[in-house]
Amino acid sequence: DRQAMLALMDPDIVWVQYHGFPGGAPHRGATQIIDNVLSQFGRDWTGFGARVSEWHAAGDTVYAIGAYHGTFNATG
Repeated sequence: DRQAMLALMDPDIVWVQYHGFPGGAPHRGATQIIDNVLSQFGRDWTGFGARVSEWHAAGDTVYAIGAYHGTFNATG
């Protein structure tokens, strides 16, 4: 639900996608994250998921550490 996701995310959110991972780069803003990161998971992956193992707060910044899992369709 795109509208619900936009409502949940801060307009200035930054998603840092791990370099070496498909789409790896910093993505800024809720629209860019939805269009260039989240929407790609369902299209490019089978069984994609993410497990967060740690949440951290540093002032007005929150970051998560975890692991992705799934099969990248282009390479299996």
